[in-house]
This record gives sequence, C-alpha cells and structure tokens, in this order.
Amino acid sequence: MPAIRLRPANQDDIDLLLRYRNDTQTRAASRNQEPVDKHEHSQWLSQTLMRKDRRLIIGEIDGLPVGTARLDIREDQSIEVSWTVAPEMRGQGIGHQLVKQVVSELSGKIVACIRRDNLASQKIALATGFQLAETGLTSEKNDAILRYELHSAETQPGKNVPPA
Repeated sequence: MPAIRLRPANQDDIDLLLRYRNDTQTRAASRNQEPVDKHEHSQWLSQTLMRKDRRLIIGEIDGLPVGTARLDIREDQSIEVSWTVAPEMRGQGIGHQLVKQVVSELSGKIVACIRRDNLASQKIALATGFQLAETGLTSEKNDAILRYELHSAETQPGKNVPPA
C-alpha cells in the first residue's frame, strides 16, 4: 500500500469533511450521532482551523483523500486523537496506517476515546499500540465510551504539539 501523506485541513476541505461527518457509519460510531448541515459544519470548521489546541489533518494517498484525524490538546496536556476513514476506503487497512502515522509524530500521553460499539476503531487503536485504560466512561448521551492510551517513549521539546 502506498504511503499516506498528511496535510493540514483547510476551508477547501469543507465538502469532503461534511461527507465524512454525515456518513451513516461515521455517525453511528461518533459521540454526536446527529447529522449536521453545511452552514453548521462551515462554522465548526472555521473555528476549528483557528484553534491553537486543535489540529485537523487530511490523509492522502497519491493526492486522493483517504481519511482524516483530529488532534485535541487536553487540559492535562495529553493529546486526544480521533479519526475517520473515507467510506470508500474502509476495510483496507487505511485506518491503522493513518493513525500510526499521525501518532508517530507525537510524544507524551496520547488518548483515544471510542464508543464501546465501535469495534473497527478499537481494532485500529490496539493495532497502533494503544492500551485500554478505562471502561466506565459515558458520553453526554449516556453511551458507553472506552478510553485507550498510548505513551510515547520519545519526548522532545515541542514534539507533543500537533503539527500545524
């Protein structure tokens, strides 16, 4: 499989990201399962792109988008990572490759909070080296959430900041 190239998301990605966001399987695996309209999504994307504590990344193979990852710096300075694989690319190992590449550029404590019924993302997390850390969490809607953690052995000044 060709390598995934990571690049920062930008406003031109709005239609792509909205398609990923509103995909039926993506919504079923998300903490917020409601569809969003383009106006709401446009506002969210504009705010996201300006935040210093969040990075939105597009993964591409040969110039074609294959997925996205979001990095959020939490209060404890850990980084929460979440991801979506393009619907047409699922089942091909893209998720594992994408997450592995994203976390390889980070250091410190990396966290993934995954719905208990999202088996695909749990498999990706485990294959990438995350370990199950907590099982008793719930979302705002009382959905069961599992927290996975990955502790990078390498810590370099500035490396734990998500790439811009």
